[in-house]
Amino acid sequence: MNIKIVDISDKLLDGYKVLVQVDSNQFIAEWDGDKPEKHENYNVEIHIDNKFIWNTNITFSDKNANAIIQNSKGFKVIAKLDYNSEDSLATLNIYDSIILINVEGIEQDIASEWVEMQCTSIKIFNTNF
Repeated sequence: MNIKIVDISDKLLDGYKVLVQVDSNQFIAEWDGDKPEKHENYNVEIHIDNKFIWNTNITFSDKNANAIIQNSKGFKVIAKLDYNSEDSLATLNIYDSIILINVEGIEQDIASEWVEMQCTSIKIFNTNF
């Protein structure tokens, strides 16, 4: 995913808290690794470490555009979901990234459907590309 570092706020144990911009969305994420440069563009891998339960913190969306929106509960992520019930594999397609996530409670296959999910944190890693 291509991002721009808007600001760098805090040093964390294994990185930095950064304000990033993706398209017109800005949000605070955890940057893993060496300190990035402010106002620079980076290609990053995104990691969302939450337990997702269908119809609790992830559900179908009536919106059909990628978005990461910071809110009082953390982040609302709108993306396309693919889910194979045979092997319980879920992938989230957000902007130009694919993220593996765990989702419980889905009883059917889902192919490229827009979903909204609520998560508490987003971590990003520089791919150095």
